[in-house]
Amino acid sequence: MNNTEVIEKLKKGNDLYLESLHNEGDVSPELRQKTAVEGQHPYAIVIACSDSRVIPEAIFSAGIGELFVIRVAGNVLDNHQLGSIEYAASHLDANVIVMLGHTRCGAVSATIKGSTEGYIRYITDDIREAIGAEKNDYKATVLNVKHGVNVIRRAFSEHPEIQSDGLDIVGAVYNVETGKVDWLNEFPSHEADEQFEETPVQRVTRMEGILDTATAMLNDLELKLEAYEKYQSEIKVLEEYYASQQWKDDFELDEKGGFPADLKRGVLSEDGIYNLLERNREMMERIREKEEPNAMDSME
Repeated sequence: MNNTEVIEKLKKGNDLYLESLHNEGDVSPELRQKTAVEGQHPYAIVIACSDSRVIPEAIFSAGIGELFVIRVAGNVLDNHQLGSIEYAASHLDANVIVMLGHTRCGAVSATIKGSTEGYIRYITDDIREAIGAEKNDYKATVLNVKHGVNVIRRAFSEHPEIQSDGLDIVGAVYNVETGKVDWLNEFPSHEADEQFEETPVQRVTRMEGILDTATAMLNDLELKLEAYEKYQSEIKVLEEYYASQQWKDDFELDEKGGFPADLKRGVLSEDGIYNLLERNREMMERIREKEEPNAMDSME
């Protein structure tokens, strides 16, 4: 099949999926044995999200050995994914690459909310680069897909084993509710704008997400502030220690090497303890300013 025929096969596979109650792809023992002996010859590479609702083989009614699927949360790309694409394109001769995003993507939503930590931040930082300040979930998904397409194009524009003019790299968005795949290069700009229009359900869902995130952040902040204010008595002990002769004696002993080398003693660093006490004083002033009634309010 040439690239045009491959893309048409993917579209027809999605049409079949929309009418099916189960995967129409060939997963027979005979094909399993055939591909085990003769190897794989996928006709397309699909980069998709790890979301359990997004199953490329089912979405395109594909069977064993037909799609080379790369899945990662948020369908982001780094050298690992690019290496997989390189292998499939240069060694398996798959010349159609589909960057498949999807609606209601948790990684995209988390990026918009800006509330990620740990390793997840590596994913959302990449998506942030793609979507910028965009707050509309569907628009952000499309921007993320287009970004991925451009990353692939740049990566293989001068590859010694892959003819970039022989590759077709296309973007698409899978709708998790309807099952339909929208191909981003197919609808005119005015249709794309219509796709971007928020439905009332999407709008309320987005606002609910903002409400939940803000509530959680405020609850967390209130608990931390309460604990911080209670800890002022301990910080007072530290402040009295710093002003005492005892601290000076300990400082001099440290200068002479009188403490074990592995003992943590940042408290004997004048910059460290002074800076902490100054920051504490400034923070408490800010808290008191927030708690004191506004002068205009007191006049009413």
